[in-house]
Amino acid sequence: MTIGFKSISLVSLTIVLVTVLAIILVPRFASAAAGPGGGGGTNGCASYNYSTCVGAVWRYYKSTSNSVAIKNVGAGYTYVSNCGSTGGYFAYVLVNKYNPNNESLVRSWKIGPVNEAGDRSEFFGGWTRYYVYSSPGDPLPVNPGNGMYSWYSAQKAFEQTKALGQNSGYNWDGNSSLGWFCYRGLDFNLSPSITGSPTFATGDSSGSDKATLTPIVTNAGPTTSSNASWRVVNFRLAPGVAVPNGGDSNTIPETYFGNGAVTIANGSQDFAKGASGVAVNQQIIGDFPLGTRICYALSVVPISQSNGNWRHSTPFCIIIAKSPKVQVHGGDIRVGSGFVGEAAPANANINTSQTIKKR
Repeated sequence: MTIGFKSISLVSLTIVLVTVLAIILVPRFASAAAGPGGGGGTNGCASYNYSTCVGAVWRYYKSTSNSVAIKNVGAGYTYVSNCGSTGGYFAYVLVNKYNPNNESLVRSWKIGPVNEAGDRSEFFGGWTRYYVYSSPGDPLPVNPGNGMYSWYSAQKAFEQTKALGQNSGYNWDGNSSLGWFCYRGLDFNLSPSITGSPTFATGDSSGSDKATLTPIVTNAGPTTSSNASWRVVNFRLAPGVAVPNGGDSNTIPETYFGNGAVTIANGSQDFAKGASGVAVNQQIIGDFPLGTRICYALSVVPISQSNGNWRHSTPFCIIIAKSPKVQVHGGDIRVGSGFVGEAAPANANINTSQTIKKR
């Protein structure tokens, strides 16, 4: 009797575990409606070409048009408008049962409102099957292309419309009547550059000479960047050593430029379209052998919404040099001699001082 009870318990436990796993692994479902003809059937769907049995999906359309008509499931059209400036929009659609990947055969759909009449819709739950499996970890489509996206990705895109000023006034809830919204996502391209000018006091060779730097990050894309990090490094090159080129790399600037490069300034910010300066203090140059190059470079990461590498500028360098105190044209300069009948000064000498110049 005891053995039979244990066997039944084990079987029951196995059934429960299988049921739980099945619930976890089944894709998310949701019901939605868009005009007459969208539903039907005891399980909330129908066997028509466009029905909740076939599945709904968020599809992105890249377009600069300010007016786009999408056929409804029943009669009429849903009109997507005023998305030309963003360059694209998400539309919630039903796919065609026999050709689900054909974007020209989709029909408009919507999330709400919730009611008991013909246009019944629920925010989440029910019988409508998403054609694309959706999970909370789905990424934000920062630079979307034509094609289908999961429910969670579209929701995250909708939330970002608020930050980007593209929100169409809808809410993402069961009473929104939301069927489409304008969206461009992030589209930026960052390039760093650095220039400067050496400043010095004539005759000063004490190491107090300074360089004034002008580092700039230029965003060539149409949208403000996500939070990007920038870094200015300083390094020295011995006489005759070539200056490294700028470029893209997955290595940090200290490694990329080498030659003992160290960070002298850094920060992070969102870069708007166009050129943005970053703040760097004047830099003391110091005394180094003639011909030494003192170089500065600006780097930024990420480069774009789809490229997480560093982009390094062409370095700005100054050269340690000597400038003469006396210019002699067509003759010589001589020290250590006196006039007739006078002894030469014991401390007679020619002195030069360090100065610097731009590479």
